[in-house]
Amino acid sequence: MLDSCSDFIIIRIDFKYKGIIMDKRQNIRFDPDENSLLELFKKGSPNKPNRIVGLVRDESYHGCGAIFRKNFPFKKGDKVMANVGKLTNLKAEIVWVTDVDEVFVKVGVFLS
Repeated sequence: MLDSCSDFIIIRIDFKYKGIIMDKRQNIRFDPDENSLLELFKKGSPNKPNRIVGLVRDESYHGCGAIFRKNFPFKKGDKVMANVGKLTNLKAEIVWVTDVDEVFVKVGVFLS
């Protein structure tokens, strides 16, 4: 018999139903290694930076979220390459970009 809540894993599955907005997650999120970095890059024009590095905020089985400075050069839907921690040259897609404040943005990346 289980005596404490620490013996359970709680999985939150939410959805949007009749105006109720909930968060749907396909995979559990977990904390990254301390100071884990996400580097995104692609062949760019001379006018745009083609590499940018951010701090990984959370990880999941198929991607991660990271914090970048506001001069983030990519947009939702862009296909890029990524280095995450010790994993290198992964194909990736930007799935969302959200402003945090006037200095930082949160970015969601799907890794394949």
